[in-house]
Amino acid sequence: MTMTGRRARWVVGGLIASLALNLFVAGIFLSGVLMRPGGHDRGIHRLLHDMPEPQRDAVKTAFEARRPELRQRLMALKDARGELKAVIRATPMASPEALEEALARVAARDREMQDLTSDLVVEGWRRAAAGPR
Repeated sequence: MTMTGRRARWVVGGLIASLALNLFVAGIFLSGVLMRPGGHDRGIHRLLHDMPEPQRDAVKTAFEARRPELRQRLMALKDARGELKAVIRATPMASPEALEEALARVAARDREMQDLTSDLVVEGWRRAAAGPR
């Protein structure tokens, strides 16, 4: 079946519009996936990737040994971010003091996570420097 005339133009136009819309939605989705800021976990993986194997293995061992503490700190950070989100979305609007307190809690939990991560990297590095036992 061959379409001609006005109807064919509408069908072709609709197909082109559909393709454009699909590409637009795919672009938005991919930009969200690919351009997402890296979290602590992704930063550590990038750091581990750059290390020589003996140091990488020692650092991984240090992280594995303290996995429960890492998980606990990560959950505390997620909880603080959830509290911040609740303050931001509060109706009626939350007080500036409530916002300030929520931001301070997020900053404190983030700092704790960064400090633990740094300590574990140094701990693993020291183990690797000491050599096999």
